Amino acid sequence: MEEIRIRSKRYPKRWFIFFGAIWTAIGLAGLFIHMDPWMIVIYFLLGLEFFFLPFIKRSYLTIRDGMLTKTSFFPKRIPLNEVHKIRYFAGDYTLMTKKKKLTIDTAVIDQDALGKLKDILNDLNVEWEKPAVR
Repeated sequence: MEEIRIRSKRYPKRWFIFFGAIWTAIGLAGLFIHMDPWMIVIYFLLGLEFFFLPFIKRSYLTIRDGMLTKTSFFPKRIPLNEVHKIRYFAGDYTLMTKKKKLTIDTAVIDQDALGKLKDILNDLNVEWEKPAVR
């Protein structure tokens, strides 16, 4: 089975470069004002992360071999064949199995990829739960 990637929105790179420069400048200033060495390292690492973050092509969701993976510091995985209910509320999809729940925030998904995600979720033969309107 092919791998399907749902990409997140791309944010303006200038903000990442700006904050990367700020964190790096604080780290450099820490060398001269005798800041704790571990704080200097943290500021330099934050600066590097902000410089390179917009250039890394990461996906928000990946679907491979029937397993949906939400990319985060600790990736969350859920098998699509075990999903028995999907709940849509306030722009978020919540996929539920007997043991797990996985929430997908559609605000961070690229608009082109959002259509692909909706097609994939509609192809699943599961119950859709919609919240009651009061």
